[in-house]
Amino acid sequence: MRKWLIRAGWMALGVAGLYGAAALAGVASGGPLDPPPGPVGSTLRSLSDIPPSWHLKLDATNGGDENCNSQRFTCVLDGGAVLDNETGLVWDRSPFTIVRNWESSINDCGSALIGDRGGWRLPTDTEVRSLLDPNASGAPLLPDGHPFNVFSSYGSVWTMSVVAGEADRAYAVNMDTLGRLPSPKIAEHKRWCVRGAQSDAPEDSEVAEQPPAWYETLDATGGCFSERFRCVMENGEGVLDRETGLVWQRDLPYPGTSMLWNIAWAECQGLDTGGRGGWRLPTREELGSLQKRNDGFGNTLPPGHPFNIPYGTQVWTATTVPQFPTMAYWTNVGGGGGSAADKASALSGVLCVRGGRGHDGS
Repeated sequence: MRKWLIRAGWMALGVAGLYGAAALAGVASGGPLDPPPGPVGSTLRSLSDIPPSWHLKLDATNGGDENCNSQRFTCVLDGGAVLDNETGLVWDRSPFTIVRNWESSINDCGSALIGDRGGWRLPTDTEVRSLLDPNASGAPLLPDGHPFNVFSSYGSVWTMSVVAGEADRAYAVNMDTLGRLPSPKIAEHKRWCVRGAQSDAPEDSEVAEQPPAWYETLDATGGCFSERFRCVMENGEGVLDRETGLVWQRDLPYPGTSMLWNIAWAECQGLDTGGRGGWRLPTREELGSLQKRNDGFGNTLPPGHPFNIPYGTQVWTATTVPQFPTMAYWTNVGGGGGSAADKASALSGVLCVRGGRGHDGS
């Protein structure tokens, strides 16, 4: 009996200690830690719940039987097609090896029934190159562990991307070398059909010629004329990041000014930087795509970048803290790091972006 009383006493002390720790945590965070009202659901998500992750490199070597269920690739449509989880595109699993001219290849994909489904098309230049891995161990340059029924060098495939200013030529991509060839449309290449939303700029634009390089890390040395960045729009007020396809403001719209989150959101919506609207507050991931590992001096923007942003500038993101909808994340542009703050009381700066997916962080 005495031992039982001693144990009960220790248990009571333990419970009291846990309550005390929880209370201190609430004080340290500046508010209660109660979850938002409503039912509590799972915070875990499967790959099928996650949108195409253009900022990640997914593993294709852990697919199990037939390489069909890796982190990157999933066999779909009764095994006749392959979903690329990096881009959200669905590819023919067993592409044809017959060579055809450009117009015939477009018609072939348009009339194809793969996995008992239509809606196929010729891919863009961007899309073909997103499927390839320059570090693959053999030809074609498909990621090691891929589930496609292609077992040796494949050669060139047509894309639907027309050469700017040359209506009689379109780009073909060599699947074995990653080479990109402006080819007469009457020439003959293989075709590899794709299904899903088109991932490219208008075919006659400069961006289509130099699409976002989802599989590369581009050099930013050279500012406005680097491999990675291009200054665009009126007076070079925007910066195109060719790694992601996003267009950023080159300068802070309100340098040295801090504001509440909802005001920052509204300010981006109303801007006409570079003579164009359509600006918005960037997500936490999008701001993170501009940053690299700290160089030892606190700098995290790529060396040679063209931005006129003072070191250590703190800006809001559009991303709301999942369990605390009254809080949003902020990021230290150029200095790295960040945290979350209350939308209605904390102040931070603003840097706006144009293009991409975005989301409603309210």
